[in-house]
Amino acid sequence: MVRGMALRSLTSLQLLSILEYVLAPLKVALTDTSGYVRCAGVMGVLKVYQLSPGTVKASADTTGTGASAGGGGEWVDTLYAMMRDRDPQVVITCINVLTEILADEGGIAINQAMIVYLLGRLKEFTDWGQCVVMDLTSKYTPASDDELFAIMNLLDGCLKVANSAVVLACTKCFLALTASLPDIQAQVFLRLKTPLLTMMASSSYELAYGVLEHVALIVQRAPGVFDDEYKQFYAKYNEVSAGPPLVAP
Repeated sequence: MVRGMALRSLTSLQLLSILEYVLAPLKVALTDTSGYVRCAGVMGVLKVYQLSPGTVKASADTTGTGASAGGGGEWVDTLYAMMRDRDPQVVITCINVLTEILADEGGIAINQAMIVYLLGRLKEFTDWGQCVVMDLTSKYTPASDDELFAIMNLLDGCLKVANSAVVLACTKCFLALTASLPDIQAQVFLRLKTPLLTMMASSSYELAYGVLEHVALIVQRAPGVFDDEYKQFYAKYNEVSAGPPLVAP
């Protein structure tokens, strides 16, 4: 805890004059025995990037293989390697930091091994961590239909969880993965119908609005999907606003 807080304070100074003194303890922190310190170290790399982008990105390997063309990109390579860290929170932090650092290059270089590994550990992550993994997965293009179905089978359980963010992240993932496969996507629409209707019945109007926006997009792509559930979309008596009072003429 003390090491992590000390590193957070040091990297938050944002002074170029002390940057050379920050790099050595930062490098050590990335291999610390404590997951909290490693997380602080990963966030420290982002802070160094915000202060001096060239220090982090120079000669960086953006292929996801972990082998840079020179010495300057070792920070990015290290973060790629740390996506296999034993601490789930460190993995998610690495994904978020790499996404920001590599935004100009199109984000993280995604490959099959990376997606298979992250989905294999999906249950270890928090709900928000699962959302991050599924957002990354939605940008991946499966090599074959068999791989697509394998990914969707791994994610199917996410449609049954209580957290609405996870369900909507999974919805986005399913739609993105099948965007170029209309026959398969038609089956996906039917699979998504029940989870979306369940969330729409939530007592949270904000959540219901977000779900209805998703439903509206799905209906545009596949008219008739929700025809047999039309009663679900009628406003209930306690949902109708009374409106402003009438003013006598």
